[in-house]
Amino acid sequence: MIQRARYLKKLFPFQAYPINHFSSSHSHSHADKPCGSCGGKNFLMRFICQGCHVLQNPETSFNKLNYFQVLNLPEKFEIDKKKLEQEFKHMQMYFHPDKVNTKPPGAQSYADEYSSTLNEAYSTLKNDFQRATYILELHGHKLEEGNRMDDFEFMEEILEKRMAIEESEDPQEISEYKSANDQIIENFKQDVAQKLENKEYADALKLIEKYQYFNRIDQAISDWEDRHKGH
Repeated sequence: MIQRARYLKKLFPFQAYPINHFSSSHSHSHADKPCGSCGGKNFLMRFICQGCHVLQNPETSFNKLNYFQVLNLPEKFEIDKKKLEQEFKHMQMYFHPDKVNTKPPGAQSYADEYSSTLNEAYSTLKNDFQRATYILELHGHKLEEGNRMDDFEFMEEILEKRMAIEESEDPQEISEYKSANDQIIENFKQDVAQKLENKEYADALKLIEKYQYFNRIDQAISDWEDRHKGH
């Protein structure tokens, strides 16, 4: 028994939590059912049975969380990206095949689903634009793909910039475009952050509709730099 306890401590050097321990909006006390494999009531990270190490069905736990809850972050636009990366790597440890029992039927598919959701959460939240649109989706405001703005003057301005970048052969000119575009994006980020903080979601959506076009200009500049590497 002592050897088993030492082995478990080495394998899972993390705190075990009673089934009803979690109550914050982050953790969402979603370990509200005994383990489906052994009936245990204590869980590691709320998703892994402490007794048999079997992953619980994500449909009854993990999938009820939004991406901010998954990665233990506040639901806001301005986040600590260092903490985001730390939480991501921390969670990865728990779902590594060497750390969980994947032998019961379905357990391996559970592990794959946990990892997939975790990767998607991290990818979404580390990107400023995707994080903003995700917050809006959580509150019922979806940015429709492919929609063109009715502001024709603005769209013409964007088109002219894209064409100028694609046709340019001058690195200095591209550097100036990038500097100006970076500042525009930074201003948009600050404005979007304020609107989201104030829960002015409709106004935030209008800003993001424009924001996405400057993101595309940024991508066009990156593509230009890739094409001219070594020139």
